[in-house]
Amino acid sequence: MSKALSRDENMYCTAGALMNEGKTIYKDFSYVAQMPYHPLLCAAVFKVFNTTSYLFAARMISCLCDLMTVLLIALLYRRFFSPIAGLILGIAAGILYLFNPSVDYANGFAWNHDVVTFLVLLALYIFVSGDFKSKAGFWQTLLLGVILTAASCMRITTFMVEALFFAILLMKIEGDLKQKLRGALPFLAGAFVILIWPAVLIASSPKAFFLNIYEIPKLNGQYLHNAGLYYDKLSVTIDSLSSIDYLSILLITIYLYAAFFYYRRKLAVTYKADFLLTALLPVVFLIIAFIPPAMWQQYFAPPVPFLLISFIFPLFYFKKLIGIPHFLMVFFLMAACSLMSIINQPQILQRIEILRNPAGWQPAKVHNISQEISQDIKVQGPVLTLAPLYAIEGGLQIYPQLSCGPFAYRVADMLSDTERKITNTIGPAELKELFEETPPSAVILVSEPSDLEEEIRAVVNKNWPMKTYDSNNITVYFWPSE
Repeated sequence: MSKALSRDENMYCTAGALMNEGKTIYKDFSYVAQMPYHPLLCAAVFKVFNTTSYLFAARMISCLCDLMTVLLIALLYRRFFSPIAGLILGIAAGILYLFNPSVDYANGFAWNHDVVTFLVLLALYIFVSGDFKSKAGFWQTLLLGVILTAASCMRITTFMVEALFFAILLMKIEGDLKQKLRGALPFLAGAFVILIWPAVLIASSPKAFFLNIYEIPKLNGQYLHNAGLYYDKLSVTIDSLSSIDYLSILLITIYLYAAFFYYRRKLAVTYKADFLLTALLPVVFLIIAFIPPAMWQQYFAPPVPFLLISFIFPLFYFKKLIGIPHFLMVFFLMAACSLMSIINQPQILQRIEILRNPAGWQPAKVHNISQEISQDIKVQGPVLTLAPLYAIEGGLQIYPQLSCGPFAYRVADMLSDTERKITNTIGPAELKELFEETPPSAVILVSEPSDLEEEIRAVVNKNWPMKTYDSNNITVYFWPSE
């Protein structure tokens, strides 16, 4: 609730709001680089609660998923250790997760990161807890396919995680290859059901989908590089992983697996499939972080809970099979590192103070400003802005061509006329024409880089009434009522 509105949240929330109005994603408006199930989830929440507080509702989805992620981490530790040891290890792992700087940076926004992480962790809990030899195994396998495909249809790179789950599931199911494939059929059936709607959606406008998923993100990468905003992947990786809180998790991981490798001949390993899955999941998530053309700190948040879960099986085998020295060392090390994380980042706990003042929550501020802007507008027409949340939370209409904020707008001029029409996007070169065809009721400027809002400022008549909001960070020009 203390985090300022991000550009990305405009795209995620606006997509959900437009779908709630019956518009078709990709075809009627652009939704860059992402799959459609997250805005569908947001649209469902907006509909059920009949709210225009889109940012608050979408952030609460993320907060609920973060809460469930911490709970699942604790439950997985409780499953394999005694109640007291499992409780302490689960709490320590939960703290190491919440106080990790990359996690703290990424969590709580109205993005799809939190939901995807929770769904994959839920699938992992079902995988390691399930009895795939019993009749219940059918439903557990089916549920795995449903959950992981839903996650993949929120963030496309999660298909790599789903493929890993499927491969390890085949390993876990007993019998020859034919029996394994038969046992995995419920997984495929669940995946098929979840894929029906995205498949129909994509089939209805395949070119629009391709441009949104691949071409526009690629052009955005080029734009960021040319603008000097393109972070070097190696630098971001070093900066993220070298923080003391992240480094402590990595060092514990290295120690555990080095010790496990050293004692491998003494260890009669059971739960082989479960062990392999927990060991490979953080590796896959780290690989995924390098796939997008531009890298950001939040990409290193998803590996964290799975790194922490990967401790479970080495600790379990050390305690059970070769005595407890290694177990006790890591036990106290995790407890000490969790305490160090709290001491090292007290500002995380200090944010709790904001809960006493709901009016100071960022979603409340955005909603109040949008309501105030709405009341100040005296004429009919859509609002021209690269921050559509400030319009739609006030019940105002926007230009669908600018629904995802700057992400399509800043590169749309690099697309052909046909491609812009297919994706229903415009760039700065077409802004004046749009302005003349459908005059706006107001223009909202949110201190985007000057090159993005330069063309918008150029079409604004300087004689229009103007007002600033939120300590002058937001400037609104109003179409004269007379």
